[in-house]
This record gives sequence, C-alpha cells and structure tokens, in this order.
Amino acid sequence: MPPRSTEVNANLTKGAAGSADVLQLLRLWREGEPPADFQRRAIDENLLGKVSRSRAHDLVKQVLARRYFPEGATQPAAHVARLAAAGLPREVVLEVMYYHTTRAEHLLYLVGTELLYGLREQGIDSITTTDVVRFVRRLHSEGRVPATYSAAVLEKLGQAALTTLRDFGLLEGKIRKRIAPFRIPHEVVGYIAYALRDEGHTAKRIVEHEDWRLLLLSPRAAEDAILDAAAHGHFTYSAAGDIRRFDWRYPDLDAYVHAIVEAAS
Repeated sequence: MPPRSTEVNANLTKGAAGSADVLQLLRLWREGEPPADFQRRAIDENLLGKVSRSRAHDLVKQVLARRYFPEGATQPAAHVARLAAAGLPREVVLEVMYYHTTRAEHLLYLVGTELLYGLREQGIDSITTTDVVRFVRRLHSEGRVPATYSAAVLEKLGQAALTTLRDFGLLEGKIRKRIAPFRIPHEVVGYIAYALRDEGHTAKRIVEHEDWRLLLLSPRAAEDAILDAAAHGHFTYSAAGDIRRFDWRYPDLDAYVHAIVEAAS
C-alpha cells in the first residue's frame, strides 16, 4: 500500500467532482504501461475528450497521478481498474476510490473522520461550507494546519470538500448538503481490513481504526460490518473479551482484490 499523506494543502480544489473522469481514465490505462507514459498519453490524446487541456492537466497530474499513481507506483490504480473492469457494483468502486482519495488528501480524511463523523454522532444529518471553514480554522489554531489560508481559499476548500464527498456518494443536496443514505458493501469492508492488515496493524487496532469513520461507522458498527464481511468468506473473525482475532484467507490486499475480481467475473 502507498504511504498515507499527512500533509494538509489546497489540492482538493483541483478535482472536487472528478471521480467519473478519473474512473474513465483508469479504464483506459493498460496495466504494464508506465504511469508517466499513460499520463502524457491522457493529456496529449485528450482521452477525456470533453474537457479543456488545462482541466485535463489538472485531473491527470493533481488527481489521477497524486491519488492513484502515487510517486509513480501502479497501486491503487490497478486495484480500482480491476474492480471496475470486473463489473463490481458502482458503490464498491466509488467507496474504494473514496478510501484512496482520503489517504492522499489528508484534509479530506480529517473532514470525514472528525467533522462529518462527529456531526453524525451528534445526530446532525447535514453540513455546510461554513462548517468546513470553521473546522479548518480550528485545525490551524491547534497547529494541525501549518498554512494560513485566506477567506477566499478557505471558502473554495470548504466547497471542494463537500463536493468531493457528494461525488463519492456520502452527501446529497446542493446548498446545504445532507448525509446520504448509503450502504457499505462487504467487499469494501474486506478491502479496508486487508489494507489495514498490510500496514501492519494488530487485529484489535484494525477493528478500532479511525478509517472506519470515513464510512461513518462507529467502533461497534465497524465490528458488525467486519462480522458481515467474515460471513461472506473474506476472512474469519472472532472476539472474546478484549481479544480480537482475524484468520486471513488471502496473504495480502492484492490477492484479496484478485479473488473478488475472479468471483465477480
């Protein structure tokens, strides 16, 4: 797995509603084609066809490359491309894309795991740009955001964060966005569990990890989702007191993706 970004920046404004275009590009990427070559081809041949060259450049360099070909690696691009090509449900592909977007865009990770999750836990089902702006300002006051953004940039960041969350299906609505009803497929639960396992986390840490908050799952709800994924055969899971145990069916995330792609095909 590519390392997580811990940098908070304004990159979210480059591709707030680009999931469909990025997925189209990943479908056109040929596994084995060097990422740098593909990125040049995507721009030179205008593979998206309907956007300006500057928009294509931003999508390819600031979104596709940064999130799915980090530092020239072919993961997670290959995983997303395989899942999409195998015809898995749209929400599976989108939620895996969302997961990797948050790993590359730390500000979105914080908005998802702290702000949006916290609002949901308080029984609040909507969120505005002002909420995000206030949240980023708080992060800065706590020393967690090094840069001081102007009011205009903060507004753009807030809009971009909410547009991105809507793009991936977590929110709905235009002005005041509401938390959308969405389901969490067992394949996505398995994907995140194997990703955390590949990072070296213990069984207990996997169950309690903050990543589950991205899907608005409390620790109890996350464990229920893990049990459901176990019932679908992705791994074996058991709990006794404070002890948690996984018996992994596949050696790593890549093998897991290969297995669910084979099953779908």
